[in-house]
Amino acid sequence: MFILKNLAFVLTIILSIGIIAFGYISYQNKLNDLATNAETDVTNNTTNSSNEIIETEESHSFGGILGDTYENLESNELNIVFFGSSALESVQDESTEVDIWPDLLVQAIESDSHPVRHEIINVESQSTLDILNSSDIDLLMRSNPDIVFLESLTLNDNGLLLIEESEDNLNLLLTQLNEELPNSKIILYPSNPLLNPVQYLTQIQSLNQFAEENSILYANHWGTFPEVTDPQIEEYSKSGILSEKGHQELAEFMEEFLTK
Repeated sequence: MFILKNLAFVLTIILSIGIIAFGYISYQNKLNDLATNAETDVTNNTTNSSNEIIETEESHSFGGILGDTYENLESNELNIVFFGSSALESVQDESTEVDIWPDLLVQAIESDSHPVRHEIINVESQSTLDILNSSDIDLLMRSNPDIVFLESLTLNDNGLLLIEESEDNLNLLLTQLNEELPNSKIILYPSNPLLNPVQYLTQIQSLNQFAEENSILYANHWGTFPEVTDPQIEEYSKSGILSEKGHQELAEFMEEFLTK
């Protein structure tokens, strides 16, 4: 009987130790699970924070004029208006479907986080004087753009108006735009180059000086093309009408002008 009691006592002790050991192991496993879950949460939070930082950096990844414009946008959508002659939408080889430079520019700067709405106002062959008295200006005002690309219409004025008259008209137009659209970036750019211009070259040279003297935001793209005395210029621009290569070249120039 004594032996049986001792055996029962020993078994009780062993069982108690087993229960305690099992409880300890279970407790440790729970602690390990909690630690693992905590690490996972920290990792996920860090990843999410990193993604948020990346998204924030991407949303402000542009420099230059475009970056400044995005900083002051009330919405995330950018509104651009291209205002110019028929050269805006014309291509040398009309038999082929070609993306014009405004479309190429928009494609280059837009993204899911940076949507761009754009409009082209084609004034055809109107001179700067015609524009001052046209409804096209009202259309531009109503568009309330963030950025305006304004062609000088110099080629349209060629042979019709004196240089001083053209520049006076441009000055009136720019003054009106700056008054009516105080938050818009107005970018003046010259009409397209052509081979061996005479009076037209003099007009453009005067336009360059006019823009500099009046501190106008001026995208002078002529330097991105071959010299106007080089027949190769017609691979890009012939009689002021751009080829596919010309539209691509001008779009790249304007993208750099906006973002650098």
